[in-house]
Amino acid sequence: MNVLIVGDPNDPLIDQKHKAAESELKKRLFTSVGFCRHQATNQMEYFILNTIMINQCETVYLLEGWLNSTGAVRLKKLAEDFGLKIMYSLNGYWTKILNEITKISNAIESVFGFSYSKFTSKSRERNYYYARLIFFGLCRKHGYSLDLIAMLLNRDHTTAFRLNQSFDDELKFNQDFKSLNEKVLAAFSNNNPDDYLSEKECALIINKLRNNQL
Repeated sequence: MNVLIVGDPNDPLIDQKHKAAESELKKRLFTSVGFCRHQATNQMEYFILNTIMINQCETVYLLEGWLNSTGAVRLKKLAEDFGLKIMYSLNGYWTKILNEITKISNAIESVFGFSYSKFTSKSRERNYYYARLIFFGLCRKHGYSLDLIAMLLNRDHTTAFRLNQSFDDELKFNQDFKSLNEKVLAAFSNNNPDDYLSEKECALIINKLRNNQL
């Protein structure tokens, strides 16, 4: 499988990040690893160069800091339009969180039938609310701060604080909620995200983590 590594050409650590990514990707048995670091002088040159490179690979691998580069952001969009798989480089701390959050989201989806983008919406529908509470409970169990959980749920700190109390109350007094929570916990225990972090809604979660990190 051919992969194109993309990062911020102005990043002083770009060469170091590229070498580390190249080594990691080869361990994952990618047969050909390319590296995009050009800075096009105009829109036409940008489109031509990126189209040529994208046509030569099946996957685009975005280095940490890619959001700082307008060219990298445009290339990602072009790659998505071409139907390529997108992979992301994160440091160890954020990779651990991403895997855990993805696993939580997949477990919730397996029980409720809707994805991360649905239960983090502004909808007040009961099942969306229950899913948000269960997501909150599992994140809290993993030791995430209220601020981080609030960010992941598209809420503010005050709302996250209220969810903290609501989760305990629903678990104590609401048998239907308790049953749903137990089902999600069981699904969570049997769910393992794949090595490439390519699960449903992964890109949304990554963008939240990345924006919080920058």
